[in-house]
Amino acid sequence: QLVAKLPSRSGLAMVAVTHPYMHWVLTMALGRVGMASVSAYDANNAGTLAQIMPDAVFVDPQSAAADARFVKVTDDWIGREADQLPPFVDPEHQADAPMRLILSSGTTGIPKKILLTHALVQRRIEAQARSPSLTGASTRSMVVVGFDTVGGYQLPLGTWFLGGRAVLLMPGEDPYRIIVRRGVTYAFMAPVQLEQIVRDMPAGAWPIPELTVSVAGSALSRQLSAKARARLTPSLLQIYGSTEVGLVARAHAGLADSTPGATGLVQPDVDLQIVDAAHNVLPHGEVGAVRCRSLDCISGYLDTPQYENDETFRDGWFYPGDAGALTSGGVLSIVGRTTELLNLGGVKL
Repeated sequence: QLVAKLPSRSGLAMVAVTHPYMHWVLTMALGRVGMASVSAYDANNAGTLAQIMPDAVFVDPQSAAADARFVKVTDDWIGREADQLPPFVDPEHQADAPMRLILSSGTTGIPKKILLTHALVQRRIEAQARSPSLTGASTRSMVVVGFDTVGGYQLPLGTWFLGGRAVLLMPGEDPYRIIVRRGVTYAFMAPVQLEQIVRDMPAGAWPIPELTVSVAGSALSRQLSAKARARLTPSLLQIYGSTEVGLVARAHAGLADSTPGATGLVQPDVDLQIVDAAHNVLPHGEVGAVRCRSLDCISGYLDTPQYENDETFRDGWFYPGDAGALTSGGVLSIVGRTTELLNLGGVKL
């Protein structure tokens, strides 16, 4: 059904359908026919359209069609029996063929286009599936962040890869009630979303010991960490990573109780160093610029001048723009941004 609606079976399609299930059906169908996808919530935003330049745009039936690229997704898209459709032959996808585009300001603070290939998505799904928080086929995961983020895209795929179930939040639904009602075992969210869930929990609610929550995207305050572990679940993890490089560090949120600023243990498949302004590696415990590399790291931003990429991607390393320190035991602490770092006679603030 999808093939007949596409202007071609290559290029880039924007998915701006609000229903989570239909959004995922389209996203996976696009990947199957060999067309890269990008999720967006406002298909009529001229700035977004100009930045993405999609070959096709899939929207809700009530959306206003802006131009010939817009395809309205009606109920009959999934209402037909499979045997009524023409035969479909899976194309052979090249490992380096585009699969997913992520729009992200990331840790660099500047809006960028990040292109993930079939091979890179496969490696990240496999890495996601190795997480101890995902318990195989018994996993019931839920993403509170949007599908347009790398976490919102990868977690359902990793869950399905294991044979588990992904719980899709409908617009306006209460995440806490869905966690309880659907028996969610793993949830991924940003600190601001965790704060809202804890604040909106019923007064007499008990913690959910079988639930693991991971937070990423910004710093987790010690106050929120303590409150969430006491009210929602004792299994609270914090993650440090980015769309560009994937997961970098992870640990129980309680690690920051004894090590202020700690974001987690650097993962075994990630190389991470703290360097000075001349890119020399600093000793353990000294504050400097964070740089990292892994097989899951992209080599540059799409449609970005080389000189701009060279500021962030240098000699095979990704520089996220964070200032931090690394212990001999592999614990990474983030103290701020490199642009906010002051070096006063060797004392770094």
